[in-house]
Amino acid sequence: MQLVTAKKDLKTKPNNRLNVFVIDDTVKIRRGKKMPGVSSRFDYLTGQCVMGQQILTLGVASDEQFVPVDNEI
Repeated sequence: MQLVTAKKDLKTKPNNRLNVFVIDDTVKIRRGKKMPGVSSRFDYLTGQCVMGQQILTLGVASDEQFVPVDNEI
């Protein structure tokens, strides 16, 4: 569903000449005993180990916007 939305959104802005793919690996801090994918991760933003999920997001960025295409835990 994200890919379809991304295609529609990018087609509505034909003036953007520079589009690049961006990969983001964000650590989402989570707490809970029965949450899938929760483990100890090093968070580069805080500089410490935290319990959470690492979420990988692929998106297309231009001068004006960032459109997420797909993400995975």
